[in-house]
Amino acid sequence: MRGHGGAGVCRRFACYKRPVSHPPGYPLFTLLSILMLLAMPFGSPVWSINVLSAVFGAISSGLIYMIIYRLCKSHAAGILGAFMFAFSRLVWTWSGSAEVFSLNNLLLAVLMFTAVEFDIGEQKHVIKVSYFGSFVCGLCLSNQHTSILYIVFLVPWVMLRLWKNEFLCSGLILKLTLAFALGLTPYLYLPISTVANVARWTWGDQSSLAGFLKHLLRQEYGTWDLLKDHSGQGFMHGLQSYLTHITADLSIPLSMLSALSMWITAQRYKSSGSSILVVFTSMVLGYIAFFCWRANLDIANPLFLKVVERFWMQSDLVLVVLASISFADVYRQVSASTYFSSSTSVSLMT
Repeated sequence: MRGHGGAGVCRRFACYKRPVSHPPGYPLFTLLSILMLLAMPFGSPVWSINVLSAVFGAISSGLIYMIIYRLCKSHAAGILGAFMFAFSRLVWTWSGSAEVFSLNNLLLAVLMFTAVEFDIGEQKHVIKVSYFGSFVCGLCLSNQHTSILYIVFLVPWVMLRLWKNEFLCSGLILKLTLAFALGLTPYLYLPISTVANVARWTWGDQSSLAGFLKHLLRQEYGTWDLLKDHSGQGFMHGLQSYLTHITADLSIPLSMLSALSMWITAQRYKSSGSSILVVFTSMVLGYIAFFCWRANLDIANPLFLKVVERFWMQSDLVLVVLASISFADVYRQVSASTYFSSSTSVSLMT
């Protein structure tokens, strides 16, 4: 079970027999799946967890709609974004599979929606929203470590906003840290499961601090790599493969709207000073660059390509949001231009 081919099997087994899954343990997904099996004791355990992943996927799509609508007040753009994400090849596939990726999509959607509420919500709720966002950051890391590549952009932005609004103080930082730590508490499952020794098979020994950190930091896989002692085809080939995926799976028009979002983001920042789209753009560009750099698997191998492409959903989520907002803004500008031209023609005729 230590190869990538057995990774999904290991996680499914962990949900059913309750051992520790392969590094980094995926405790949040394991605990939620255990609860699902308790709530649905009938039928196949794998089928029950598949249903849970489908629920995560459905909620993710709903949140994408809400994120887009909150940012551009367009129902059409929100529906477009939710539809394009939900029915894209990778999301549709993994939302019906007993895997961690659908839950990761949900948690990141929650995190992005929280960031939007922090940016455009009522000022009196900023502190409460920041507490919740800090908690969600911890939950994200309790499921999939790649979420750190979004968190490192969101946290400095939130701190800067709190400082500018004169909310930031040592007491608030302490409370935000505690909220973040609360989100990480699912990791307590790892040593508890090891010490309880309920499962016949489990991965590693997390009863000691050294064993726990070894598992948490994915040292057996390579902390900063997908798989230890492997070499991929390089940054440029990885980037080319991802761009090919965008045009093939998300469509060429959406790819063009994603590229246009850079200009839309700059225009919005100049006109209103809103920086949320700047943060989202930084998140997705940083993620794509880092992942193409560190995804050290040879994707010419179909098996390794299947491993790598699952992580593309994380960047797809943000691209869909940015592209949908671009669609809404372009549609408004075209409609306004058409209305102005029609009005001018009528005026000249009269």
